[in-house]
Amino acid sequence: MTKALHLNLLNLLSAVAIIGGQECSVYLAETSLPSAKTQWGIFAGRNYTLGDHIGSSLAIQVLDFHSKFYQQMLGDHSASPRSVGGEYEGHDIGTLLPELAMLMNFHPTLYNVAFGDAKFHPMLNRYLDPGAGGFTAYHDAPLIVRSSIVEGDELFLQVSDDWFSEFDPDPLPIGKDYEFVNSIMSKLYGMYHKSELSEAAMRDVLLRLKNEILNDDKNSVWVDRPHLSELIPTSIEGMEDVHFRGAERTELSERSLDWLRENGKCLDNIRPGNSTIKQAGRGAFATRKLKEGSLIAPAPLLHIVDRGSLFSPRSGSQQELLLNYCFGHEHSNLLLCPTTSVSLINHSSERANAEIRWSKTMSSDGKDWRAASLEELADEFSARLMFDVVATKPIRSGEEIFLDYGPAWEEAWKQHSRDWTPHYTTEQYKYVPSNFLNAEQAPITEAITNDYPNHVYLCRVEPYIRVDPDDVNDEVPVPVQDYYANPSINLDHWDETSRVLFEEDENDWWWPCDVMYVDEERNVYTTRIYEKKVFEDDNGHLNTGGRLIREVTNTPRDAIRFVDRPYHSDQHLKTAFRHEIMIPDDMFPLHWRYDYVNGALLADSWRKENWDEKSAEQKEQQTQKLREAKCGLYYAPSTIPNSGKGLYAGIDIDSQIEVESWVPPIVIPDVDYNVTKDTPRWDGSDYTWEGAAFGVEFEDPYDSQVLAVDMGMMANFHPGLVNAYLGPTYFNPSLDRNVDPGAGASSDYVGHTFISNREIAAGTEVFISYGETWFTFRKQLHGVPLSDNYNEANVISASTISLFTGPKGIQGLDRSGIEAVFAVLKDVIAEPRTATVLSSINTMDDLVHVMMSRGTAEITAPVKSMEWLEEHGECIDHIYVKESTIKQAGNGAFARRFIAKGDKIIVSPMLNTWGRQRLNMNKDRAEHDVNEKQLIYNYHFGHPNSTLLLFPVTRSISINHSSKSPNAKVRWSPTDKKTQYYLQRHVNDLRNEKYATLVMEYVATRDIYPDEEIFIDYGPEWEEAWEDHVRRFEEAANDRAPASNSRSSIYNMLSSSYKKSEGFSSMLIKEMNHDKLNSKYHAWSEDYFHVCKVSEIPDLQSDEWINLYDGEEANDYFGITYDHDGFGLMRTTNMATVWAPCVIFRLDGDTYFDVGIFAVETDNPDNRLIRRVRTVEIEKVEIRPLPAKSDQHWIGAFRHEIKIPDEILPPLWQDLALADKVPRGIPEWLY
Repeated sequence: MTKALHLNLLNLLSAVAIIGGQECSVYLAETSLPSAKTQWGIFAGRNYTLGDHIGSSLAIQVLDFHSKFYQQMLGDHSASPRSVGGEYEGHDIGTLLPELAMLMNFHPTLYNVAFGDAKFHPMLNRYLDPGAGGFTAYHDAPLIVRSSIVEGDELFLQVSDDWFSEFDPDPLPIGKDYEFVNSIMSKLYGMYHKSELSEAAMRDVLLRLKNEILNDDKNSVWVDRPHLSELIPTSIEGMEDVHFRGAERTELSERSLDWLRENGKCLDNIRPGNSTIKQAGRGAFATRKLKEGSLIAPAPLLHIVDRGSLFSPRSGSQQELLLNYCFGHEHSNLLLCPTTSVSLINHSSERANAEIRWSKTMSSDGKDWRAASLEELADEFSARLMFDVVATKPIRSGEEIFLDYGPAWEEAWKQHSRDWTPHYTTEQYKYVPSNFLNAEQAPITEAITNDYPNHVYLCRVEPYIRVDPDDVNDEVPVPVQDYYANPSINLDHWDETSRVLFEEDENDWWWPCDVMYVDEERNVYTTRIYEKKVFEDDNGHLNTGGRLIREVTNTPRDAIRFVDRPYHSDQHLKTAFRHEIMIPDDMFPLHWRYDYVNGALLADSWRKENWDEKSAEQKEQQTQKLREAKCGLYYAPSTIPNSGKGLYAGIDIDSQIEVESWVPPIVIPDVDYNVTKDTPRWDGSDYTWEGAAFGVEFEDPYDSQVLAVDMGMMANFHPGLVNAYLGPTYFNPSLDRNVDPGAGASSDYVGHTFISNREIAAGTEVFISYGETWFTFRKQLHGVPLSDNYNEANVISASTISLFTGPKGIQGLDRSGIEAVFAVLKDVIAEPRTATVLSSINTMDDLVHVMMSRGTAEITAPVKSMEWLEEHGECIDHIYVKESTIKQAGNGAFARRFIAKGDKIIVSPMLNTWGRQRLNMNKDRAEHDVNEKQLIYNYHFGHPNSTLLLFPVTRSISINHSSKSPNAKVRWSPTDKKTQYYLQRHVNDLRNEKYATLVMEYVATRDIYPDEEIFIDYGPEWEEAWEDHVRRFEEAANDRAPASNSRSSIYNMLSSSYKKSEGFSSMLIKEMNHDKLNSKYHAWSEDYFHVCKVSEIPDLQSDEWINLYDGEEANDYFGITYDHDGFGLMRTTNMATVWAPCVIFRLDGDTYFDVGIFAVETDNPDNRLIRRVRTVEIEKVEIRPLPAKSDQHWIGAFRHEIKIPDEILPPLWQDLALADKVPRGIPEWLY
């Protein structure tokens, strides 16, 4: 007996044993290929030889394949319809073979199977059967063995080298890489065994080959072949293994038959056949006896997250046929599509003998993908989920297997059957499936469009015609060829492997064609062959066949066949049934349902932030609402325990609306200068803001902070309820120190405001953010919950609430169950602050309260009624701020609404400043002369007989002086208990108060009408000091002016005809910013410099970063050196800074500046850099005064406190005996 005959007999006996149910022939198991994209592989359970067929799969044709499923199914999970069949079903077809091929891996050299043809056989009549088009017409697609396979071998398909070289995330070796390494190892093996080379030397050769010679990092010659070094073994045993087996096999994991039996899952318990159910098409039949509870077949699942992707507008059915083969749920868009012969199993609620279960061996990565979110699934392209189909009763060999698709599917089918009517056409257009025409050898005509309107011709030529763009054009004639003159058409001219692969081929050999001439006598035809292509022409018509390739004469009849025209087969019928197979409720993960309440999303829906900008008209409407309201902003006891008082909205405030009117911020340079042993830290420091938050960080060489009256000093911070944020602040001085004696006596910054980031209902406390470090830096506040704690508590509460009812059809927990689960969740909270948030939430009613309030933070701050605010609060928005009617006063306060005589205009808590020396300035902080007093001194109330200074924390700081026509006065609050207490105490007792303790009231002394400016009398001392200041300012101005321009009064200088001086001032900076295109302002001076808005300048690839060095390596960049002043200014900034110093190199048109931005490394401040950005928008560059140069630092700026009226100053506060011991506001040496 010959060896070949012996092997064939063994294979025959093996096949007989398989049919008899003794052994499994194909297994699903973890792949042996380490680099495989998928976790699974298909393995042989027996030996196979060339030409054997493995399996017999359905072929499901998917339309518009690349645009819908390129990532999910192309490559690893699909086949080319050119090889399998179905290419002309429609546009851009992809073929799925749910049996073996969808899970099979590729290999560049070890490919051992190829795709066989699927047979086109619709089975049903579209004019008689409601099931027509409800299942695929393509059946029995085998895999053809192309080289000998031994039991335990993994089955591999072939794919082009491009697939490996473009592999994501890292390219893989291709065929020539393996061939190269195999050749090298074989030569080294021979050399080693013929030489006396030692083992150590041989190992060194291998290491040098791997790490030096073939390493693409070390040798650029191999940069295009990076995998060579990876394939080189490092041991002599490895070299011998590669020599005998090849590098491609040495990297595979061994899979024995015993291993497969233990670790694999059998795939051949099912065979296809015509179903016993008339309308079902093909069905699944048992190949052997199956016990109850035994595995019938595994079903790794491809997931389609959005079932909407199966919509196919060109197809009459509108839905992909694939839907019928996938599992889904009525409350989810997710579809799970089996990759094995499970797709053959039909429905029967009465005869069901199998059920689906989640597999216990779903994913080799150890992750339970049932817990994955739909977003995670959308980013995963491998079959990570798996069903096992299990027998629910004993199944006989040959018995059809059924699943119960669920009542929804069954009712849909019954309704379809009741409603179905055949789609009749005229006799001419009556559809006959192409397989019938081919079986009957229907006549071939030249007019196929008229004679066979549902079909096109295919002609048989050689499989691989070269289609080159240069071969065919308008100038080159179409080649004409006699059919029998082409030797490639005859299989006898092909090698054995090719004959085995192509002898039954009905696809690769067949090309779109037209019949040009019919020779009826000889029964031969002249045909034209076209490129394989389905495309839409300029008129929107779908055409089969691309460019003309050749003309063929003497084509025999058996070389021409029919195929259905695109979108004409049964799967495209409008009446075709479509419905997914239903997954039982108790199997389907709840979080994949669209009626599932996701706790995190529910909690996120509670967020109220809205950043949509409001129009000028909407803002004006809000202003009008304020005017008409009784009060727009109240000062009342806070909802936060032990937090004193806070601010409340008196009207409904829309999002992105100013919560308060513009109020000037007060810049405080050098705030800690006076901190000494005898003068401790200023209590006002707890109210100050970082200068960077207001864009004033460059006002002082060392440290600039800001007092932001009203909300910036009175509103509380609740980390979970911040509903207003700091708006922009503008440098906009209104006075010029060259002509205005009032310059520098008020803030150069035109106010600030806080803006709502959500809708704020009337009665809601307004909360701002101080930055959460405000809590973390204070030891006594370390337990205060922060925003993350409230967010976490919201998620926990929302998730628990979501358990109460559950999605539709799922029984939720009852009240006691909810409370029990919530109690456990609270116990496992690791973060103490989050536990604090949840500590007051215990019952279902508490959770409902959280949901109705839309958050755990919200329940801590209940909305107050207007009645409560009227009873317990004070209105602080009867006035608004704008430019004063008094020229030299800067801003002023104006009535928003009518205020009757005797009514309170505003109340203001007063911040204690103990000792006037607190407001002295460090005169050495700048190289030039600067004012010795803080600007804030002008806003304080004081008395010549008292050390105490008091600063109003409200917009009342904008109320100006008038001794002639005041319409308001100040008094102590008669209702504030602390105020009344300290009025009876010695002034020294106030030293212990750390916050704004006393409350002052501003009261109307006559009726005040809307938009009327409000004045109080600052006292005779203030007025005398001001008049003296104006007189001295005028004298100095007269001395500076030319004789021809004498003026009798300072006020002459304020007339519109007076030309301002060219001297430096804050006003000059303002004018320069209005004229930024003027090149004379593009260089730094001794008074000003430039800043760039780095927070809005993105990092660009075109940016240049230039290191500047000191010492021996000193360098410069356009004159900028390591010790440039710009780096000194950088140290006044912090991580939150919006602006950074920069220099202008040039102007690009009238749109961009080319700039260099000063930068230092965060971790190494000594490393100084210039970041060059060539395209910075004009508005993102500003001119600023150098530190201590603006008018508020000017040595000639007026300084004096406001006098507390004698009649309201308690005797016990008068700790200074003589008024002349009090330092004057303006020292003599000033002039």
